[in-house]
Amino acid sequence: MTVAPNWARSIPDALPRFMAPSGGVVSIDAPDYDLGEPWLCGFRLRLDRPYVGTNPSLQERALQIARSGNCKGIIERVIKGRIVEEASGQGGRFLVARSDLTGSTIVVWQGRWHEVFDFIEDPEVTSLDALRRFDRLSFQDSPVGLRVRTSPVPAETMFAERVYKTVPGVGNLSILPAEQAVDLVPRHRGAQVASGEVWRKEVVSDQGTRTLLLHATTTTVTIVDPEANNPDETPRLQFLDRLSGVAWTRP
Repeated sequence: MTVAPNWARSIPDALPRFMAPSGGVVSIDAPDYDLGEPWLCGFRLRLDRPYVGTNPSLQERALQIARSGNCKGIIERVIKGRIVEEASGQGGRFLVARSDLTGSTIVVWQGRWHEVFDFIEDPEVTSLDALRRFDRLSFQDSPVGLRVRTSPVPAETMFAERVYKTVPGVGNLSILPAEQAVDLVPRHRGAQVASGEVWRKEVVSDQGTRTLLLHATTTTVTIVDPEANNPDETPRLQFLDRLSGVAWTRP
């Protein structure tokens, strides 16, 4: 008899879901909407106590996760580069690709289902220094997501996890654990929907002012951006009205 791993036993089979690098599982329930692949994720790592001689680029690092093979398109079409280093390790393979045009570098660990990667804009970075972005990290790949573990010495904290999901016909979801998004949520009560509360919020940036829809549950805050800058809020509002639930379950 085959026994399912712990993460599989704890996830409702009926819900589209994604395992974040900390091991938490994001699940969405929205009838009649396409909530399958792909899922994306960003996160950061910070040394709790930097030690003497630590490379400054390793004191805090930002990494991203996508489906395996995603970086092939980035290498070919975004940085217009080529793979300059490749090695096997941790049940997958490490890749370093460099752009001859801009000097941009992308470093990747690629597993069977997912890959974790980082962009480095320093044109002088060596392949060895690029691969050091994965120092003290181990990767546990699975169909539902990529678990990232850090070495206990020196201790590192994982933070700023954010899961991204595009819903065709609606827009782009950015899902955060509730405790990381306290400052995003207005103090006044939002509009009540079956799955939580919703607010309309204007955000000012260098690109101008844009209007976001925020959705909050007890475990998540979700930012709902329009599809292709579509100013019509109707598709997003209809989605939020039909949304049955969003959850971020801790490991």
